[in-house]
Amino acid sequence: MENAGVEINQNAKKSLEDILKEADEKSEGSQGIKVSEAWRYREAVRVKYGLPECGYRWEDPIRYISEAEGLLKENGVQVRGKHEFSTFFKENPGAIALHSGPNVFRDSTVAVEEASDGEWFKLRARANQLAHESVHAFQDIKYPRMPDEEAEREAFYYQMLTPQQIVSHKDDPEFLYSLVNDVIEGNVQCSVSIDQKIN
Repeated sequence: MENAGVEINQNAKKSLEDILKEADEKSEGSQGIKVSEAWRYREAVRVKYGLPECGYRWEDPIRYISEAEGLLKENGVQVRGKHEFSTFFKENPGAIALHSGPNVFRDSTVAVEEASDGEWFKLRARANQLAHESVHAFQDIKYPRMPDEEAEREAFYYQMLTPQQIVSHKDDPEFLYSLVNDVIEGNVQCSVSIDQKIN
C-alpha cells in the first residue's frame, strides 16, 4: 500500500485490518457483502488498472487531480471540461461526469467539473469525478465490452471505499457495512439504471 501513496503507517494498516475484521464480526449472519471482501475487491480494482490511491482526494484534491490526469494522459485519455459536452449533460440531467470511448471525432475522453486552484469545492468535485471516470477510461482500454453493472461496481468501489473512509468510521462497523451494502451497491444500481436510459 505504500506505493499507492496512502498516508497510513504500518500501525494504521494493522488497525485497518482490525477494523475490517470487527465490521465483519458485527455483520455476521447478515445478508450482504462483508466489508473485508469489499475492501479486497476494491484493492484488486485499483491494482488491476494501476490507479493511484484516491482516498486523500478530499484533503488534497490538487495532488489527486494531478496524479489521475497524468495517468489518464499517459494512456491516451483526454481530460476535458463538462462545458464542452453541455448538450449531453442537458439531455441527461442524472449524469454528473462522462467517459466517452474513442470515435472518429476524438480520442477516449473524460469530461469532469472544471476548477481552478482557489475553488475548493469544485476541486473536490473534479477529484471525485476523476476517481470514478478514470476507472471507466481504463475499463474501455482493457475490457471494452465489460457489462455495465460490473463496470459501475468497479468504479464505485474504487471511488467510495477508501482507507480513510474505513479508518474514520473505525468505531462504527454498522456504518461500514451499510456503506458497502446500501450506499455503494445502491449507487451501482442507480448508475446502471441511468446508463440504460442514456443508451
